[in-house]
Amino acid sequence: MGKVRLYTDGACSQNGTWKGGWAVVSTLDNTYLGHWSGSEEDTTNNQMELTAFREALTHITKSDKNNEYFIMTDSAYISNCFEQKWYVNWRRNNWKNAKKEPVANRWLWEEILGIYEGLLAQNYQVTIVKVKGHGDNTFNNMADKLAVEASK
Repeated sequence: MGKVRLYTDGACSQNGTWKGGWAVVSTLDNTYLGHWSGSEEDTTNNQMELTAFREALTHITKSDKNNEYFIMTDSAYISNCFEQKWYVNWRRNNWKNAKKEPVANRWLWEEILGIYEGLLAQNYQVTIVKVKGHGDNTFNNMADKLAVEASK
């Protein structure tokens, strides 16, 4: 059983009016395996972070169930959602957040949660890990650089 780490990042310099990019960098036992990235027009940074995260989850669905998967994100928005189980209350409150406002990016969150919960139901081992952005992690920095390049 190997430890697969999927480093995710999104980039968008002018939310909602600009092209954004996302990227995923894959490692197995800290050895680089590969990466993939993409872009979208008229998006936001959070949407690109979520898109990268969704792409990492989708990758896991096509991968060996015997591996242990870690999705590495520097997005507090994503890590807090899973760590603090925000999505449980969102669903209970008809997709309203703690301020009683509609949850931003609901369509992406619903897709992400569907994939995530499907993986858990199939006994995949998936852990979401918060990493420091722009720190000393080579693979996280690579994901950041690729997302920025994709956004141009």
